[in-house]
Amino acid sequence: MSFPLGSLSLLKLVSTFFIFLSFSLLPSAFASPIPNPIVFDIKHNITYLGITSSPGVEKFLNIPYGLSTAGSRRFASPEPAYLPSGTIYNATVPGPVCPQTTVPGFPWFSNLTEGDLSEDCLRLKVARPVGTKEEDELPVFVWVYGGGLFNGHINGRTNEPDALILESVANGLPVIFVAMNYRLNIFGFALSEALRETNDLNVGLKDQRLVLEWVKENIGSFGGSPDKVTIFGQSSGALSVTLQILAYGRTKGAPFHSAIMESVRDRAMARVRKEARTRPSTLGGNYGVDSATEQVAKYNV
Repeated sequence: MSFPLGSLSLLKLVSTFFIFLSFSLLPSAFASPIPNPIVFDIKHNITYLGITSSPGVEKFLNIPYGLSTAGSRRFASPEPAYLPSGTIYNATVPGPVCPQTTVPGFPWFSNLTEGDLSEDCLRLKVARPVGTKEEDELPVFVWVYGGGLFNGHINGRTNEPDALILESVANGLPVIFVAMNYRLNIFGFALSEALRETNDLNVGLKDQRLVLEWVKENIGSFGGSPDKVTIFGQSSGALSVTLQILAYGRTKGAPFHSAIMESVRDRAMARVRKEARTRPSTLGGNYGVDSATEQVAKYNV
């Protein structure tokens, strides 16, 4: 087979290009994978294995802060979850989402499947700048998502903190980010006389409070300062922030030091209470029970 001189030159050029390309790819092909970030909680003897989600950001996902809310703990105030001493916890994959419906037109809600939902959903995630050390004591931002107290979770793309963290580093003011799942709709905000008698109203807000206590106890191991905690939220998340400020008549010390509220209206509080009064009894009627005590007993199965 013969080729014109121009074709030989072209073939030589192409061959040279692919040889160069092959050698240029060798470093990446044989490069060591980025090691998983690790947090050692010396106080509790727990090791957390995280992920580097994007250049410059480390995340620790699906950390349990409360026990499962199924069965007898449904509608009840949350109980803290404690990992056993010596645990090596895989915090590299997202966890379950609290029970909720899908919302047409909102893909961050409507993409949920039944397999994503669980009453064992009291989980949080921590994100921080790459290379953060325990002694850094960075300020901590605790995020409360919106969704009308009816929908929401920490796995959706709208609740990813990468840009926030990278911007904080660029500004020379690095921060740590924490977000939590909390119970929603009737699971978190049922208004029932039976629940009032057992002091189990607004357990979704109590879930949030338990996370703030978790942060106070544990965030130091991740390089955050328990004395520099800001709670912030949007829409019903901002309403939650307002209620956390007012909680317990301000007779108890708040486990945070500043607050940011985005897009909240005073009227929302009155409307939430008015709507919540009728929902447990309506649901109870669908199950053929009338009294508040019977309703709670029927639901806890």
